[in-house]
Amino acid sequence: MAVARGDVPRIHSIVVNDMKNGATTDGNFNPKSYTHADHQLLYLLLRLGGHAAAELGHRCLGHVATVPLVVSPRAPTPEEMQHNLEVSFPTPFPPPPDGSIGPGFQIMVDAIKVEGRMRWDPCSNMILGICREHSAKYELEFFSIKEAEALHAGLAKNDVHLASEATVAAVNSFSDIPVRNIAHPFVIAPTCKCEATDGQRRFLCAMLNAVNSWASRISSRPYCISSDGDGKRRAATLLLTFIRELDRNGELFKKIGDLPLFDYHCGDNDITGNIDYKHVCKRLRNSLIRQLASTIDGVVLTPQLIKQHLLRDSHHSAHHITGILNPNDRQNVKLMYDLLSSIAVLPTPKETDSPVFKNNRRVLRLLGAFYRHILEAYTNIQLSLHEQLTHISAAMHLMMALYQKEPGRFVPSQTYFDFMTAGKNVFFCVAKTQIDDPSGKFWIILLGTNPVELTFGRVRTMTGSDSNADMSQLGSRLNAASQCDKILAEHPDWSGGPQRLRMPVWKDVAGDVSAKIDHISPRSWKGDVRVANVSCKTTWFGGRRLSEQELFEAGWELPFKSMEDAGGFSIFCPFGLLNPAVLPSKSLMKKSQHNVPFQVG
Repeated sequence: MAVARGDVPRIHSIVVNDMKNGATTDGNFNPKSYTHADHQLLYLLLRLGGHAAAELGHRCLGHVATVPLVVSPRAPTPEEMQHNLEVSFPTPFPPPPDGSIGPGFQIMVDAIKVEGRMRWDPCSNMILGICREHSAKYELEFFSIKEAEALHAGLAKNDVHLASEATVAAVNSFSDIPVRNIAHPFVIAPTCKCEATDGQRRFLCAMLNAVNSWASRISSRPYCISSDGDGKRRAATLLLTFIRELDRNGELFKKIGDLPLFDYHCGDNDITGNIDYKHVCKRLRNSLIRQLASTIDGVVLTPQLIKQHLLRDSHHSAHHITGILNPNDRQNVKLMYDLLSSIAVLPTPKETDSPVFKNNRRVLRLLGAFYRHILEAYTNIQLSLHEQLTHISAAMHLMMALYQKEPGRFVPSQTYFDFMTAGKNVFFCVAKTQIDDPSGKFWIILLGTNPVELTFGRVRTMTGSDSNADMSQLGSRLNAASQCDKILAEHPDWSGGPQRLRMPVWKDVAGDVSAKIDHISPRSWKGDVRVANVSCKTTWFGGRRLSEQELFEAGWELPFKSMEDAGGFSIFCPFGLLNPAVLPSKSLMKKSQHNVPFQVG
């Protein structure tokens, strides 16, 4: 009958079952087992296509059941995090065959907007949707209607709030195996965004402890805590990752090397902080298009001045250039790449240009050199890891020189700190991989919160017009999105997304970069990224030489040797350790029990 109907999936299931159990001849054969791919396909139909599509798939392929993620009614408990880690990692990742520990992983922390309403969770008998910051005085377990009434009264008095966002934490491995480098969520906690820095620190510390206890099932060890640069989360991460300096006799210090002006502060187990590089680059663009504008060497780079230079030496239309300078679209990744690449390829001025134009072009070309190193490091898929680290070092040195000369006027202090944090973390992670997986590879494009943001995108689109979820719905949808990510990682041919990108080098399409640049993956990267072929020390000094050459061509005095000789300078202390005019935030330093030499603003 299956053959007559042309029912290929059913025929496949019958044949697989026959191969397992032997041929049947009594005429009573009733297939009940299905392949793993059949179950995965049904799950995709259920979650991405809705119940109608799922019913259609069920009639052909069978039934799928999954264990749900736990949504925390307050701050997540160790038991809740352990349960979610077990759901996300039902079986341990196998260790590498060469006997090494294997590639490390990162903890990604981000937030997603939720609908503000209370919901009863029948699985836990808890009331969800109340912010974790102010719920301590209220009972959230549902015994009777009295608990709901007490919460309603507290909401009326503003003693407690409905959650406006959900803090989501996930882990992903620095592996080229797709099912490992997707987001594996293990924390879903409500927030009203009023949590103090110390509360955030305790929150991150609890997550770190939970992940450390699960590290053997994930792979290797956690290398860093990544976020999008949220202010309170940045300060809390600082308190966990600036505890001490590396032991100069330790293996990790030897792998990184003695690098002038570098910062060696880290947390327990050598963990460091990280800021998603795409968010940092968007802030670099926003610094140019903001009302205050950016200032370099006394030149105020207004959007009008930048537009004037791009119109003269760019082949793009005035309408296009106006679009990439649009101040109302600050989160568009493509516009960010378009603006940075347009400035990065500006040519030298003509002999007939006025002195004012030449001076402005000199400053813009220096800024373009800074952008060029960033674009090369993160988007040129032909580069080796050695070349990527060299460009990151050059960008860090240029940023330090530019910020020192125009503190706060070039970019805000938070942007400077985030950029240096991301750059420093790359060197730490490469060195850790050289210890844990000496014959392995490392892709710097895996650093950041992009995997969890891709999962958020799936959460927003999987239910059609009902894109906004409350806390109860978010738990179900996030679990479903995570499962879909795993299935599509195992079956990339089922997804319509890019697999191996064929993308021109950014220089050839500067000003109108392909949107594919936002989808670069380890499978797309063609350069040699084996950590065995990289020396952090060589790349650090190579980048410094490149930056000094570009500063010299711009007519700047080279600052790095004098900083090194004076002592007290580093990427986080661009003015020296004892400059009282630029001391770190007093409130932040009071909350920290450690002497953190952070003085960027």
